[in-house]
Amino acid sequence: MTLIRPDLGFDQCFVVDCVGRGGGLAMLWRDDFNLTISTFSQSHIDVEIVDPSGGEWRLTGFYGRPKVARKEESWTLLKSFKATSSQPWLCLGDFNEILWQSEKAGGNHRPYKQMEVFVEALNFYDLKAGKGALDPLLTYGSQGLLRIGTDGHIFGCTYRQYLTTA
Repeated sequence: MTLIRPDLGFDQCFVVDCVGRGGGLAMLWRDDFNLTISTFSQSHIDVEIVDPSGGEWRLTGFYGRPKVARKEESWTLLKSFKATSSQPWLCLGDFNEILWQSEKAGGNHRPYKQMEVFVEALNFYDLKAGKGALDPLLTYGSQGLLRIGTDGHIFGCTYRQYLTTA
């Protein structure tokens, strides 16, 4: 990642190396953003940011556990982020879960209870996700883009307020 970082137009990067043959995470940023790494694991990179306009907020890059038996670990981790700060918070990544059956094309239907546990984790701290959740500011959902899994953004209500006033 360090080798291709300049080609991607970024000045800095932080990498969580893979374990075995899979995984690994990276956070890349430009020098006009002041980032402080708060915590990291094989499933996340959590940073505090001061952006070029002086705004302070948090960003979490997140990777949800793909195996059903370990998904609760992901949702517990997700809940823990919000409890550590009152700053506006944006969480991006691959959550390896869906909110609606319509996000999944083919294969077996996802058990409703499995999706419900994900929704409960989001609701725990009034987190928002979904098709057009910030429309028109941000959107990530459509039948063409989402085939399976919530790959996109989850945001705290204070981050939405931050975006509309920035």
